Amino acid sequence: MMDEIMELARSLPLTRQVLADSLETATPAQMEFMLSWMNEELASRERSKRARLPEQAGLPGVKELDGYDWTPVRFPVDYGREALESLDFVANSEDVVLFGPPGTGKTHLAVALARKACVEGQPTRFFTAAGLVMRLLRASAEGRLDLYFVKSVFRV
Repeated sequence: MMDEIMELARSLPLTRQVLADSLETATPAQMEFMLSWMNEELASRERSKRARLPEQAGLPGVKELDGYDWTPVRFPVDYGREALESLDFVANSEDVVLFGPPGTGKTHLAVALARKACVEGQPTRFFTAAGLVMRLLRASAEGRLDLYFVKSVFRV
């Protein structure tokens, strides 16, 4: 019976009305089982998503904020390290621009922030400026610039 249930589960997404009708006649033990099962399923999907996100982001290596040298970083007067590390700029749809001479840790910081966002379940995409310009030029030359933005950059 377990194999039959597993086989049916592969091709049977839940339909709310069928579920609601079934729950009307369910015993408390059956409802407890369903609640537990659905919570475990959601947790499993979230774990899978968070494991998948760093790979989909196209990050060039594994960088973390722990051990990052913040000494060369200058922030605007009303913004600081804590605000950046909190990733509030993502929730607020704000841009963060990292600029400076080579070797000052801009890529390390960008990758570490993107990785942290992935760990927190937020999809990200990593592009170098030169790489993004090349992709945009190629998409424009092929007449698919709008499609490129929607599918690749914004992952909609």
